[in-house]
Amino acid sequence: MRHTGEIVAAVIASDTGTARDAAQLIEIDYEPLGVTIDCEQATQPGAPQIHADIPSNISFHWKMGLFVLAGINLLYLTAFDEPWEISEGKDAGAWAKTMAASSIGLWIGVMYFGRMLPFIGNSF
Repeated sequence: MRHTGEIVAAVIASDTGTARDAAQLIEIDYEPLGVTIDCEQATQPGAPQIHADIPSNISFHWKMGLFVLAGINLLYLTAFDEPWEISEGKDAGAWAKTMAASSIGLWIGVMYFGRMLPFIGNSF
């Protein structure tokens, strides 16, 4: 079992009563494993690994890196950039398009890796 709530058994039956009876007959022996309760602890060398084929908490590192870049992007947009004005019939400049696309991409990345922490890498 890798996390609380992980499915460890299933019962298929023709009716509810039979399924309940079968579920009561299930016995599972658990072997105690190491515990990691936070992301910082999970990144330390020798921390218990949830997935043997993914040896580090890559999702946490990606989220923190994207979060820092998004913060820098936001700081630039609020402190240094001038308001963008686009006249009718004109196209936005390359710099405006790049900044808008990078802002959207960075925040999507932060949200994605935040949601994926329990599923990618060794987060919990």
